Amino acid sequence: MERRFEKMMKNNKINWIVSIGVIIFSAFVYSIGVVLFVSEAKLLASGVSGMSLIIGRLIEESGLVNYTEAQISGIFYFVLNLPIMVLSFRKFNIKFSILSILHMVITSLFTSILDVNVLMDIVGISNGWQIDYRLESALFSGVMCGFSTAICYLVGGSSAGVDLLAAYLSSKKQLSVGKINAIVNACIIALSIILWSDEILNALFTLAFIFINASVIDMIFVA
Repeated sequence: MERRFEKMMKNNKINWIVSIGVIIFSAFVYSIGVVLFVSEAKLLASGVSGMSLIIGRLIEESGLVNYTEAQISGIFYFVLNLPIMVLSFRKFNIKFSILSILHMVITSLFTSILDVNVLMDIVGISNGWQIDYRLESALFSGVMCGFSTAICYLVGGSSAGVDLLAAYLSSKKQLSVGKINAIVNACIIALSIILWSDEILNALFTLAFIFINASVIDMIFVA
């Protein structure tokens, strides 16, 4: 059975179909993790997702538009990723770039249109649960987002954002991808503490989310 599957994957068309299917599923899982847990618990994701959530939170708090933090962040996730995608097409192979930009576009779409109230009804949790159980929210979202990112890598794509930028910079500078990600994430958490100094506890739960996310990626992809 395993040999038959490997033989099927060697067929280019089937390879692309499977890869695109996995990318769509991955983007859906990632978006649920962000919309249902990360955003509602007032945590921050890593990389471009974290930057997008900061912008979304600031705009939501300003009252300038009648959209949720998650919906706004979905739009900015797309905008902030655009220059990185241009870099990807210039520096990486075509399949990797196409799958990465597909994941970015679908994640941005799902994050913007998913209704958190519908999701809470489906999973059976009440409004405010994520704030009351922020550690559990960090755990669930870390597992979901880590799983999503790992399966992207398995089919030859990525979740775009800082992962792509880190891969490029690491080839130019004497820094590993892990160190570059750590620097970016440290800056995101530091910025969140500056902007919301009364929510330092959220920064600690964000650290838990980032650690769980990275651990799940290592467990699935590295293994």
